[in-house]
Amino acid sequence: MLRDFNLYDLFVVSVVQLVLSTVLVLSPAREVGTRFRWTGSKVTEVLPGALGAVALSALACLLTGALWQLPAGGIETAAYLLAIFSVVDI
Repeated sequence: MLRDFNLYDLFVVSVVQLVLSTVLVLSPAREVGTRFRWTGSKVTEVLPGALGAVALSALACLLTGALWQLPAGGIETAAYLLAIFSVVDI
C-alpha cells in the first residue's frame, strides 16, 4: 500500500479536498441552520462531522482518480491520511 504512495498524490487529493470543502462552506445550504433534537451532547455533534469528513475524503479520492488518472493505490493512501487528520481535527 505505501509502495504506490508519493507526495504528488497527497498534494493533488489535498487540493481537490480543499476545493470541495470551500464549495461546501460557501454553499447557500449552510445558512439553513437546522438543529436536530438528538444532538444534545458533544459525541452526537462530532460523529456526523467525522462521517462528513470521511465522505469528503472519499469524494476527493474519486474525483482525483477520474480527473487526473492517478494510480488508485496512491490516492487511496492519501485519502486515508486526509480522512484521519480531518477526523482528528474535528
